Amino acid sequence: MTLSSEALRAVGDTTIFVDAPADIRLSRRLLRDVVERGRSVHGVLDQYLETVRPMHLLHVEAARHFAEIELDGVIPIAESMEKLHQHIFGFLDSANR
Repeated sequence: MTLSSEALRAVGDTTIFVDAPADIRLSRRLLRDVVERGRSVHGVLDQYLETVRPMHLLHVEAARHFAEIELDGVIPIAESMEKLHQHIFGFLDSANR
């Protein structure tokens, strides 16, 4: 959500977008909300279709192009961290030249 705010984008040095396919995002939300929050499957799906998905498209997906680096939210976190590490240290190396 921070990428959708111009004021917040201006505060940071690097903008990152973590992407995962919609089916993965929904399954993660469904598992979390049912297991950890005691919600019903029907309630989670209703909320997803009525508010979560439309707001994702309007605010999150629409701000994706502001990201300097995009990480895959499905691959192992170590791989994403390596990509982020390379980006940051590449930036630092070029800034020190």
